[in-house]
Amino acid sequence: MSNKFNTLTSQAPATVDQEKNNSGSLRPPTLMIDLLFGALMLFAFQMGYVDKPVTPHNVELPTTPDKQKKKAKAIYTIIPIIGKAGKWQFKVGDGRILSADGIKKEVRKKKQTPVMIFSHTTDLQSYLEAEQELRRYGLKPGLAVQNKKGR
Repeated sequence: MSNKFNTLTSQAPATVDQEKNNSGSLRPPTLMIDLLFGALMLFAFQMGYVDKPVTPHNVELPTTPDKQKKKAKAIYTIIPIIGKAGKWQFKVGDGRILSADGIKKEVRKKKQTPVMIFSHTTDLQSYLEAEQELRRYGLKPGLAVQNKKGR
C-alpha cells in the first residue's frame, strides 16, 4: 500500500482548533466598534461648538470698471426657413431671403449679432439644424421665441 491520500474520498483529520474557529460567534467585533466611535468623537470635538455665532466677512466680487464695459451689439433678426432641397435659408427684416453665407456677410458688414426667431410651437430639432447651418460659417446665433403673432 502506498502512502498517498486519495483526494476525492479521504480528508486530512481536523484539529480541535479548526473546529472552534469555524463555529460562528454572535459576539460583535467590539474593537472595530470602539475604533469607529473613537474616530467619530475625535471629529465631533474638532468641529467646535455649534452655539458660537457666525461672523460674516465682507467679500468683494471682481467687477469691471465702467470704462471697460463693452457696448451691447445690435441685433440682426433672422427667421429660419427650410428652402428647396431641404437647405436652410433665412428671412431678414427687410423681407429678403438669404443663405447662411449671405447672413455672414450682412452681420459682419453691420457689426450685429444674429438672432433666430422661432415660433413657440417649433420643435428643438429645427432650431438645432438651423443653428448648425450658421455655425458652419463661423456665426454664433442667439435664439428668440415668438409667443404671439406679430411680436
